[in-house]
Formats: sequence, C-alpha cells, structure tokens
Amino acid sequence: MSATPRPHPSLEVLGGAAEAFLPILKTLHQPYKPYPFIGWNRHVETIFAAFFRKLPEVRFKRECLRTPDDGSVALGWVSGDDGRLPPDSPLLVLLDVACSVFFWCELDILLSNHIWKPGLTGGSDDTYVRHMLIRARNKGWRVVVFNSRGCADSPVTTPQVDESVANDPISPSRGIPRDDIKENPNCVLVVTPQGGHLGWVAGAEAPLGAPWTDPLVVDFLEHLRNGQQPEDPDPSFNIDESEHNPSENLESLEV
Repeated sequence: MSATPRPHPSLEVLGGAAEAFLPILKTLHQPYKPYPFIGWNRHVETIFAAFFRKLPEVRFKRECLRTPDDGSVALGWVSGDDGRLPPDSPLLVLLDVACSVFFWCELDILLSNHIWKPGLTGGSDDTYVRHMLIRARNKGWRVVVFNSRGCADSPVTTPQVDESVANDPISPSRGIPRDDIKENPNCVLVVTPQGGHLGWVAGAEAPLGAPWTDPLVVDFLEHLRNGQQPEDPDPSFNIDESEHNPSENLESLEV
C-alpha cells in the first residue's frame, strides 16, 4: 500500500480529514510561490487582488426571490446554460458563508447532484467569484451565484445596517481553532505562508488571473462530486432535511 503523499513544506496542512484528501489535492504537493513583489507584502497583495485582478466577462440571468420577512435575495444564473448544458449537469452553488445556513433553509435545492462552495464573501460582480465560476463551467458544471441582500445590485427591500471596525486585523492566523480542526474528521485546513486577505496572487495565472486557491478547490469539489467522502464523517454535522420545507417559504420577486 503506497504511503500518503505529504504536502509541500511551504504549506501548513492539518485536520482530521487531511490524510483522506491529500492524494487528490494536487496543488498541495507543489511549493507556494507568491508572485514577485506583489506577493511579498500582505497589504500590497490584498489591495492588488481587490482592484487589479481581471474580471471575466459573464452574462447572468437574475432571479430574485422574496423571503418570508419581505426581504429579497438574488440568484445569478449563467445566461444560456439552461439550453447549453445537459439537465443532469452538476450544480455548483457559490454563496457567502455567512448566509449558507439561511440558503440551506430557504431554498429547495436537491443535493444529490449539487456541489456547495460556501466561503466566497462577495457576489456575482466580484473577480474571485467569477474566476471560480469560469473554472467550474470549463468542467461542464452549471453554476449559480447566491447574492445576499443588497449585494451585486440586488434589490434592498428590508432595513440594512452595516458595521465596521477601524482597527480590524482581518482574520489573523492566531485566531484559527487548530485543535478543533485537527479533531474534526470533516475538516482540512490549508495555511499558505503568504497571500494577504483573500489575495493569493500566486500560481499559473498570477498576477491578473485566478487566485492560487481555485485549482485546489476544484480538485476538492471533483472528489466530492465522484461520491468520495472521508471515512466515518462526524454525524453531528448532518442536517435533518425533514425539519425544513424551503420551497413553501419563498416566492418569485418582480423587480
């Protein structure tokens, strides 16, 4: 039996599911090489990724939904994919991690042929969202972007309050719950030596193309798409679908 491949020393990789996923996460076997100058300073990298990364051209078909509290959310479907792709194509849902629980409870989406990618904290107008979308469509996947209330020019139909902190350090590494992740059989943590705040200006498409993380994520999603999971997943993370009747709580919204 062959030994489990080890991640490159330039990366920190840990978690209860690390050994199960390392063989298929090919990106982790290579060194993390930040793009010269841009990737040497975390602040420069963060600013560069936010303002200068290319925005792929994608035409969306907007579907707005009214929620039970009279709020509204918007789905961004790639225009024309309903006719170009087979009906049984895998569906990748790109959504903000903060609204993933809301999305699960509110939208009636069958999970048997669908892939979820929480964690993208933007909408259909953001560069890193569109780069992931393009990569998924090149795999023959159907993609829909979930836009939270007021994001990506979606209508705001309920009161909104935005808050900010002047000295926010933006998710420092010391705040990562490493011990909890190591014990969780469903988790893999990858910490790159550099990357700024969601910058990751490295890899084959640097500096203007997709971030370093995209190939890693697609390898992971393809592995899940093939029906392979870590052994003995933690049952406490399962959601009882019988408790929800999502489609009864949503209606189409005309804007």
